[in-house]
Amino acid sequence: MTAHMLLKQSHELKAGEVVLIHAMTGGVGTLLSEWARSIGATVIGTVGSVAKKDLALTRGFDLVIDISAENFAEKVKKITDDKGIDVFYDSIGVATFQKSLELVKPGGSAVLYGWASGMPEINTAFIEQRKINFVQAVLNHYPAYQDKSGKALPEIFSLVRNKVFQLKKPLIYPLSNANQAHADLEERKTTGSIILVPAIVKPL
Repeated sequence: MTAHMLLKQSHELKAGEVVLIHAMTGGVGTLLSEWARSIGATVIGTVGSVAKKDLALTRGFDLVIDISAENFAEKVKKITDDKGIDVFYDSIGVATFQKSLELVKPGGSAVLYGWASGMPEINTAFIEQRKINFVQAVLNHYPAYQDKSGKALPEIFSLVRNKVFQLKKPLIYPLSNANQAHADLEERKTTGSIILVPAIVKPL
């Protein structure tokens, strides 16, 4: 549902557009990347390690940038011949947002839906000057996320049936190890979704 909100409502992605997806091997990033590719967009993705870059490459994505070792802004400029991108989806925040914003074509979109590295300052003057559509999709407050009608579900299940989404096993941590799950996430050791499982308490 989050991926649907981002690709269909925050910015309705179209075939032929160039999209930059940060954290492309994460839970939401994986779905965004696969869905964007199926639409016919050119997908450029960032990851946080060599291992994650290798993972993205094995999934068939060839425009993958390891931000721990590469300057993603310069790489994107080279990939696009300095023409820029139509939209970016950013869950990282301060470490990536402003540089990504500077890559957006006039009239393009910037979608911020998380800030794992901290909340960035929003350069409203630059956004207005370039006529960029800026969407801060804070999940609990963004109106599009509040649609609980289920209208999106038929499309999502169709994508699953047609194997657009290659379902990945989530990483499972006991709830008692939540601190370790957070540490692994912050250190970019995880890929895909994380589930915290509470201990089952047997009745007396």
